[in-house]
Amino acid sequence: MTKEKLNKYLEIYSPFAFIFLTLIIAIFRIPFYDETHAFIISQLSFAEIFQLSRIEGHPILWYLLLKPFNNLNLYPYSMAIINWIFASLMILVFWKKAPFDNYIKFFLTFSYPFFQYFGIVARPYTLGVLAIFLLCVFYKNSIKRPILFSFLLFLCANISVITGFVAFGFGVLFLHEIFKNKLSKKDLISIIAIFVTGLILLACQFLFLETPKLQSDNAHILFLRHFSYFVVAPFLDLQSKNLNQIALQLTSSVSFFYFTFLFLKKAKDSLLIFFLPLFFMLLLHIFIYIGDFWHYYFIFIAFICALWVNWDKFKNNKIVKILFVLLILFNMSSYSLTKNGRNQLNQPVFYKKTLDVILNSKDYRNSKIFCLNYYSHIAPGLLLYLKKENIVLYDNHNNDITNFEAIRNLQNVKYNELNLDEFVEYLDKTKNNYLIAASNKTSDYQSFSYNEGNKTLYLDLVDIYPQLYLLIYKLRYEIR
Repeated sequence: MTKEKLNKYLEIYSPFAFIFLTLIIAIFRIPFYDETHAFIISQLSFAEIFQLSRIEGHPILWYLLLKPFNNLNLYPYSMAIINWIFASLMILVFWKKAPFDNYIKFFLTFSYPFFQYFGIVARPYTLGVLAIFLLCVFYKNSIKRPILFSFLLFLCANISVITGFVAFGFGVLFLHEIFKNKLSKKDLISIIAIFVTGLILLACQFLFLETPKLQSDNAHILFLRHFSYFVVAPFLDLQSKNLNQIALQLTSSVSFFYFTFLFLKKAKDSLLIFFLPLFFMLLLHIFIYIGDFWHYYFIFIAFICALWVNWDKFKNNKIVKILFVLLILFNMSSYSLTKNGRNQLNQPVFYKKTLDVILNSKDYRNSKIFCLNYYSHIAPGLLLYLKKENIVLYDNHNNDITNFEAIRNLQNVKYNELNLDEFVEYLDKTKNNYLIAASNKTSDYQSFSYNEGNKTLYLDLVDIYPQLYLLIYKLRYEIR
């Protein structure tokens, strides 16, 4: 096969394969907690959603996109299809407009974050990547189409905090171009109006942000370990004995310092596009929220943008192409499939298995079921599938209000610290009552009781599912 034919096949069939495969996967997978949580938030009123933005840390746009489908009883398909549409547009824009060689586009298209995260996980990030790619498309002509570019910056900033960081890098460069060029008064007024509206909207959502506490005492160390996968891993994790992981670390570090030098020497705007988001992510994840692995994908998105907007300066550099491909192959696949990686295709499987446990048992189906501890996070995932059943979220730790604030007022969800008087009131007097709890231990499962005043709540262990870390207790109480 000639090189021309191979390029043609890649250009035609790669986007098609991505669009078709992600549709099949999206339809048949079960959403994980964050996806379900967002869908539950969308069921609240506009005012409540707006108020929750200061707790959730996400702009309201994604929740508003989900809201029209609340009453159609199409969960999770409506959410999955919305994300799939944005993912399809994202990959089509990438293949049509990105200046990279087709083999680089192919590797990026089927890399872990694009194919197995942005392509199937229904979160605002996919729409954010689409908006970022559009910023890359119009960057060179931003001053010729200033209103469109201003709107894209506004959109990008209001999709996600992290996409807003990338938008900020482009925004600084755009403002520099505005000062360098004379724009019409009409265009300047429009640009200022769009910028001011965007800033006011963001301020209203995040001015009084209730930031969660860092997740552990060593959160800063955890952040550095996450961050090290892209930059300085060899200096922080030399004891790794996995050859694939070592290759990832070395490639990441060499690439980081090489491209820093290259951007500084040949393309200072690329330096800004890459390092401004990196700097703000550093501040966010060290001082406010440690984040999870998908947040760090935006380091790579910013890196792609930095190369995209100046590819004409780098495309003849073989070292650039080799390191770029190695970064894709090592960093963006191995990162998520080894060590700290988690595969979003498999992660929510315990929802389905837990659902099967409940629905395949006549007794559990016709009982009242409570969720506690680890399974309080799974309760939202179960809740939307069991809307016609009787499931109650009851959490006694009160350790992360931000995760549950949005679901406190739903009709069949309860949220309190464990108070036996109240808990007894929730028990169904006409049905059996069961509690779903979880343990990562492999032994010492036992029944126990909880005493308060003249009341005793007995938790009799009736079922153990070790592969799910799932324990089911039958609840009974007595008043002395």
